[in-house]
Amino acid sequence: MSAHTLTGRARTLTLWAGRLIVVVSAAHLLFFLVTSLDFVPDWASGALWEATAVGEPPPAEQGAFFRLLGSFAVPLLLVGLLLWRSAAREQALPGYVTWTVAGWSLLCALIQPASGFPLLVVASVLLVLARRAAPHPGRDAAR
Repeated sequence: MSAHTLTGRARTLTLWAGRLIVVVSAAHLLFFLVTSLDFVPDWASGALWEATAVGEPPPAEQGAFFRLLGSFAVPLLLVGLLLWRSAAREQALPGYVTWTVAGWSLLCALIQPASGFPLLVVASVLLVLARRAAPHPGRDAAR
């Protein structure tokens, strides 16, 4: 068995982490899609190209854009789908995926706890537990 194979508990934890990340990302996108529909014509007309003076709050259409299409929800959805698919194929992703998602979600949850970030911390804990449960040739040979 190679270090890049996921089986048993590690596979299950990674599957659930990927699923949770997909749910959080999709919920974010759906919520802000509904609340941002009124701004779509503004995006199409070029309103996002208008300059905002330094120190001035951005226009509402820019805020709506960055809560929906310009947010991290789209790439995070892809990370969740990638985790889900790789676990289903019993393939582990590199450790930097786990640690980047974990660090980012923890920092964001500390800054903005009234959000979906605490759920991403739960997914990160599942990923860390999966890494610990996965076989590692160097570590397991020493036991």
